[in-house]
Amino acid sequence: MYRNSQGVCVGYDGITDLSETLHFIYLLRLVKIDMVENPDSEFKAIVAEHFIYLQNLLDEGILILAGPCADAAFGIVILRAETIDDAIIIMDDDPAISKGIMTGEIHEFKISLMSSIDTVSS
Repeated sequence: MYRNSQGVCVGYDGITDLSETLHFIYLLRLVKIDMVENPDSEFKAIVAEHFIYLQNLLDEGILILAGPCADAAFGIVILRAETIDDAIIIMDDDPAISKGIMTGEIHEFKISLMSSIDTVSS
Protein backbone atom coordinates (compact mmCIF):
# COMPACT_ATOMS: atom_id res chain seq x y z
CA MET A 1 0.00 0.00 0.00
CA TYR A 2 1.03 3.60 -0.47
CA ARG A 3 -0.55 6.97 0.15
CA ASN A 4 -1.96 8.52 -3.00
CA SER A 5 -1.99 12.25 -3.70
CA GLN A 6 -5.13 12.61 -1.53
CA GLY A 7 -3.43 10.86 1.41
CA VAL A 8 -5.52 7.70 1.04
CA CYS A 9 -3.83 4.30 1.45
CA VAL A 10 -4.09 2.34 -1.78
CA GLY A 11 -2.99 -1.17 -2.77
CA TYR A 12 -3.40 -3.24 -5.89
CA ASP A 13 -3.50 -6.82 -4.60
CA GLY A 14 -5.48 -9.14 -6.80
CA ILE A 15 -5.85 -6.94 -9.88
CA THR A 16 -5.80 -9.12 -12.98
CA ASP A 17 -7.38 -6.83 -15.58
CA LEU A 18 -4.65 -4.51 -16.84
CA SER A 19 -7.26 -1.98 -17.98
CA GLU A 20 -8.40 -1.36 -14.37
CA THR A 21 -5.51 0.98 -13.54
CA LEU A 22 -3.03 3.28 -15.20
CA HIS A 23 0.53 2.13 -15.69
CA PHE A 24 3.68 4.19 -15.51
CA ILE A 25 7.32 3.63 -16.27
CA TYR A 26 10.14 5.46 -14.62
CA LEU A 27 13.61 5.45 -16.00
CA LEU A 28 16.45 5.53 -13.48
CA ARG A 29 19.90 6.88 -14.32
CA LEU A 30 22.90 6.90 -12.03
CA VAL A 31 24.17 10.36 -11.14
CA LYS A 32 27.75 9.00 -11.18
CA ILE A 33 28.13 6.03 -13.52
CA ASP A 34 31.55 5.18 -12.05
CA MET A 35 29.86 4.18 -8.78
CA VAL A 36 28.96 0.85 -10.39
CA GLU A 37 32.63 -0.05 -10.78
CA ASN A 38 33.79 1.41 -7.46
CA PRO A 39 30.80 1.61 -5.08
CA ASP A 40 31.39 3.04 -1.62
CA SER A 41 29.53 1.86 1.48
CA GLU A 42 26.96 4.68 1.28
CA PHE A 43 26.13 3.79 -2.33
CA LYS A 44 25.77 0.10 -1.46
CA ALA A 45 23.46 0.93 1.47
CA ILE A 46 21.22 3.13 -0.70
CA VAL A 47 21.03 0.49 -3.44
CA ALA A 48 20.00 -2.05 -0.79
CA GLU A 49 17.26 0.33 0.43
CA HIS A 50 16.17 0.86 -3.18
CA PHE A 51 15.86 -2.91 -3.69
CA ILE A 52 13.83 -3.34 -0.48
CA TYR A 53 11.58 -0.43 -1.51
CA LEU A 54 10.90 -2.07 -4.87
CA GLN A 55 10.36 -5.47 -3.22
CA ASN A 56 7.75 -3.88 -0.95
CA LEU A 57 6.00 -2.34 -3.97
CA LEU A 58 5.98 -5.78 -5.58
CA ASP A 59 4.53 -7.37 -2.44
CA GLU A 60 1.81 -4.70 -2.39
CA GLY A 61 0.82 -5.33 -6.00
CA ILE A 62 2.02 -1.93 -7.20
CA LEU A 63 5.22 -2.95 -9.00
CA ILE A 64 4.91 -4.88 -12.25
CA LEU A 65 8.57 -5.08 -13.29
CA ALA A 66 11.90 -3.53 -12.33
CA GLY A 67 15.51 -4.00 -13.26
CA PRO A 68 18.71 -2.46 -14.59
CA CYS A 69 20.39 -2.75 -17.97
CA ALA A 70 23.35 -5.12 -17.91
CA ASP A 71 25.63 -2.22 -18.91
CA ALA A 72 24.20 0.02 -16.11
CA ALA A 73 23.07 2.64 -18.65
CA PHE A 74 19.70 2.89 -16.93
CA GLY A 75 17.08 0.94 -14.98
CA ILE A 76 13.32 0.79 -15.35
CA VAL A 77 10.39 0.48 -13.00
CA ILE A 78 6.92 -0.29 -14.35
CA LEU A 79 4.11 0.24 -11.86
CA ARG A 80 0.39 0.71 -11.32
CA ALA A 81 -1.03 3.95 -9.95
CA GLU A 82 -4.32 5.83 -10.03
CA THR A 83 -2.83 9.09 -11.34
CA ILE A 84 0.44 10.55 -12.58
CA ASP A 85 0.69 12.42 -9.27
CA ASP A 86 0.51 9.13 -7.36
CA ALA A 87 3.15 7.62 -9.65
CA ILE A 88 5.43 10.62 -9.06
CA ILE A 89 5.05 10.19 -5.30
CA ILE A 90 6.06 6.53 -5.61
CA MET A 91 9.06 7.43 -7.79
CA ASP A 92 10.17 10.32 -5.57
CA ASP A 93 9.97 8.07 -2.48
CA ASP A 94 12.40 5.58 -4.05
CA PRO A 95 15.54 5.86 -1.90
CA ALA A 96 17.78 5.83 -4.98
CA ILE A 97 16.10 9.06 -6.07
CA SER A 98 15.35 10.67 -2.71
CA LYS A 99 18.97 10.11 -1.58
CA GLY A 100 20.42 11.44 -4.82
CA ILE A 101 22.29 8.51 -6.38
CA MET A 102 19.86 8.25 -9.32
CA THR A 103 17.59 10.55 -11.27
CA GLY A 104 14.11 9.56 -12.37
CA GLU A 105 12.06 10.31 -15.46
CA ILE A 106 8.42 9.18 -15.47
CA HIS A 107 5.94 8.53 -18.27
CA GLU A 108 2.49 7.01 -18.54
CA PHE A 109 2.97 3.56 -20.05
CA LYS A 110 0.57 1.40 -22.02
CA ILE A 111 1.04 -2.33 -21.57
CA SER A 112 -0.11 -3.83 -24.86
CA LEU A 113 1.12 -7.38 -24.32
CA MET A 114 2.37 -9.14 -21.22
CA SER A 115 3.46 -12.68 -20.54
CA SER A 116 1.52 -14.68 -18.00
CA ILE A 117 4.75 -16.10 -16.54
CA ASP A 118 4.89 -15.26 -12.83
CA THR A 119 8.61 -15.78 -12.24
CA VAL A 120 11.71 -15.11 -14.27
CA SER A 121 14.97 -16.97 -13.80
CA SER A 122 18.14 -14.90 -13.82
